[in-house]
Amino acid sequence: MVNCFGITLFGKAVYELAAFVYHKGKGKKGKSNVASLLWKFLNDQELLSKEEPCTELTIIMDNCRGQNKNQMVLHMALFLVNINAYKKVNFVFLVAGHTKNACNRLFNLLKIEYRKCDMFPMSQLVTQLSCHKLITVYKIDPNEFKDMDACWDIHYKWIENGTVNHLHFFSVSNNQPGVLVSHNTTLASEVQCKQKIAKVKNNKQRTNLLLQFNFASLDAP
Repeated sequence: MVNCFGITLFGKAVYELAAFVYHKGKGKKGKSNVASLLWKFLNDQELLSKEEPCTELTIIMDNCRGQNKNQMVLHMALFLVNINAYKKVNFVFLVAGHTKNACNRLFNLLKIEYRKCDMFPMSQLVTQLSCHKLITVYKIDPNEFKDMDACWDIHYKWIENGTVNHLHFFSVSNNQPGVLVSHNTTLASEVQCKQKIAKVKNNKQRTNLLLQFNFASLDAP
């Protein structure tokens, strides 16, 4: 059995899918794995600024509580702002039953040849999934799954219960880098709820500690 986690890079000048595949015996598809693959993707695509922070990053995900919409993934927004990679990071979770979008189209292209073939070794699967020019498939090494929780537990508080599941838009900006903003857009006028999540109050000290943190690899399932 194989897991596949896809990230579509979508913008004015780019439209492509990175598909990360790995055997279920090497890694799960839980919150730690999702956060690790997001981190790997941003590093591999050189989307993390090493000098001046980039302006804004928006990550759009399905509204799956176990894999995507959880404490660990939302803490990633704080982390990316706190290490000065971005001035602002947004997480948007699509409403259940949403219509197909441009990103969904690439997931369909991923399976064009996959649907037609019997496959046995992992190498054959990677070849069949890589058939379209807009898709790049990466076979993931288990050591690339990191224990993000170990870092989050030291530097961030838990998000308050009952403030996540019913909302779909969250953001962190560098004018309040220790604060997670929840946006309620279901009302006539938007309502924002702010939570202080960072444990270390000094922004510079927190940044240095996060940059120095050594992420250990997760144990295999």
